[in-house]
Amino acid sequence: MYRKYVQRGHPVEGVFQRCQPKCPSSGCKVDHKWEYRVELPSLGSDRRQIKKGGFLTGKDAAEARAEVLRKHREGTQPRNHKMTVAEWLTKWLVLQEEVRGLGDGTMLGYRRHVEDY
Repeated sequence: MYRKYVQRGHPVEGVFQRCQPKCPSSGCKVDHKWEYRVELPSLGSDRRQIKKGGFLTGKDAAEARAEVLRKHREGTQPRNHKMTVAEWLTKWLVLQEEVRGLGDGTMLGYRRHVEDY
């Protein structure tokens, strides 16, 4: 059973608490944490659903969801949540070299750290 988060008398879309049928309708305060879910426009055939749980309050979950939506509107929300750290670091290295124009010694040190760790 999902219990929606209500803010100022209106349910907040995508923010909910997973409860048991035996929980009171006023809300359970035991172990049921709050979650959010956002459905973003798909990229090709891949579904882009972002979800996260473990929030102590519905307000915290609603604020985190609003932050994801804000980043999406600004274009700063990552497009691929399945990217590994290794993939990200490889792209980061290329950007450091191209954009920042770091010295050869610095870039060599960065590459060694990325490859070693």
